Amino acid sequence: MSRADAFHAFYRESRARLLVQVYAYAGDTELAQRALADAYVDAGHHWRKLVDSPGKDAWMRERAFRATGRVQNRARKPWYVRAQRTADEHRRMLQELQALAPADRTLLIVHLLAGLDLPSAAREAGITADAAAVSLRTSLEGLAAAGVVSTTFELRDRLAGLPHDLADEPVDRASWLRREGDRRRRANVVLAGLLSLAVVIGAGALTAARPQVPAPPETRQPTATAPPSKVAPAPAPAPDFDTSLLAPLTDVRRVVVPNPWRVRHTSADFGVAQPYDECVPAVPSDDRAEHFWVREFAAGRGRRATTATEALEVSRSADAAGRNRDRLVKMLTGCAAPHHQITGFHRLRGVGDGGNLVTMRYADRGVIHTRQVSIAQTGKAVLVWVVDAPTAEPVGGARLVSLTGLSAARLCELAVGRCGHRPYTAVAVPPPPVDRARGFLTTVDMPVFEGLRAPWVATAPNAARTNPAATECDRADFAGAGAKDLRARSLVVPAATKLATIFGMTETVGSFGSVGKAESFLTGVDSVVRRCDRQLSLSVESNVPIRVERGRGRIYEVALALSKTQTITFRIALVRIGTMVAQVTFTPTARFDLTAPEYEALIQRAALRVSQH
Repeated sequence: MSRADAFHAFYRESRARLLVQVYAYAGDTELAQRALADAYVDAGHHWRKLVDSPGKDAWMRERAFRATGRVQNRARKPWYVRAQRTADEHRRMLQELQALAPADRTLLIVHLLAGLDLPSAAREAGITADAAAVSLRTSLEGLAAAGVVSTTFELRDRLAGLPHDLADEPVDRASWLRREGDRRRRANVVLAGLLSLAVVIGAGALTAARPQVPAPPETRQPTATAPPSKVAPAPAPAPDFDTSLLAPLTDVRRVVVPNPWRVRHTSADFGVAQPYDECVPAVPSDDRAEHFWVREFAAGRGRRATTATEALEVSRSADAAGRNRDRLVKMLTGCAAPHHQITGFHRLRGVGDGGNLVTMRYADRGVIHTRQVSIAQTGKAVLVWVVDAPTAEPVGGARLVSLTGLSAARLCELAVGRCGHRPYTAVAVPPPPVDRARGFLTTVDMPVFEGLRAPWVATAPNAARTNPAATECDRADFAGAGAKDLRARSLVVPAATKLATIFGMTETVGSFGSVGKAESFLTGVDSVVRRCDRQLSLSVESNVPIRVERGRGRIYEVALALSKTQTITFRIALVRIGTMVAQVTFTPTARFDLTAPEYEALIQRAALRVSQH
């Protein structure tokens, strides 16, 4: 990443956070915006030495807090106009903060709003840790006496509402701020050069004007040898990645489970050779990584334990880390390990430079597990969280997203990436295509069952003249209705020799000339299914409409009576996505079957796959 790109990235991820802190210090929206802009110009001026510093936020706060007094007389709007932007519930609090001494005010803001621990906040405020504890207590007593807040938690909550006042503040362009910093640096270089030249010329003139009188031989003293210069102390080593950047136990406790969490193991750098997930074939996934650590947590004991694993990989550059993140997402969503079903795929918002959340189910020794894997990038670092539980439902969810956001924020400064912002959220999106069979369900979409250990196998999609997914009940004739590009594939479990041969799934996809023709085809099939009960051996157990992305569909459960004691069930779904129509027919057995919600979730995944056609 170039210096300019690094500056722009730092500006994008830090502006909103720092603006709130400067606003709390200045008590005025416009003054905060102007002071922070001046600080960013200073950062552009010193960016060559600041770009690799882990303490950029502290450097910016010091410059911006100091600039609030300088820009006081350069405000564009009168004070009574600027005051209207401050919410009524914040005005009294900001007035009381302005009454504090600058060091006390800085300590409160850095500790409660920026989230630094008290010793670190004390260093930034320029006071000792003991003095910081006294200052914090005295400031809170003053705020309580003024009737503003009574506790630290209440003040933190009040400060968290300040971003509302800044919603309409103008946003300076990062490129302009950087150019202003470069211009200031060049001007200082030119001025320093002129001063140096003036000193040299002046010294030369004085030397030329003074007569050179040689000293008598007897008075000449031997030239003294210059004393040896003192060796300058070696600069402190630049901060580097280490295990302190991994999540502590307090962060993992955000994921609520019945048993308490404990740290099970923290590896040395490159101290792990066994992959932390079956879907990741080798670690580190970036074979040219600079660092790689794994920390494992556990809650409970034995096979029923819930585990959480954090893996941190540091690549050579942000571009290499981006490729590594894409590689990991592809490995996980196209998991080559058997008995893994991808049940959800989300894009993370507010987390570092971006990330994804993969939810999957798998069978292990007859027990169904749910696993959620989050992958996030910030700068040249990629972190992975794997939360595994022997439950039918995921235990991470939104709390895992929050844990991933906190982990990325801990890495961002050293990795020179975005720190992200709250709220950390996850948005459902179509999963990446797994194989060349675009538009079709794949083996990673197939359900897993307790006791079924053989893997699913998918046939290649082939052109079809007739519809292999049709049954005697629906008789869906794609070709007869005018569908083009008719293709079909089957998904079966051939290695399960004791499994009934009827078990499996078949999918047919066809394209119609218009949405109206596709709708007419669905309506026609539905009318045929409704008359299916007229046949003595067939009965329609359910007929349920569903909504899918860019379309609609219906799910049918049809029973075929082979005898008085033997019945075959067909789970049939027809869905329209734009002008495409897909039919999915699942023939279960009594032991290996899906509930109605589980089958609907599978059809929703089929609709997402069709949208990738």
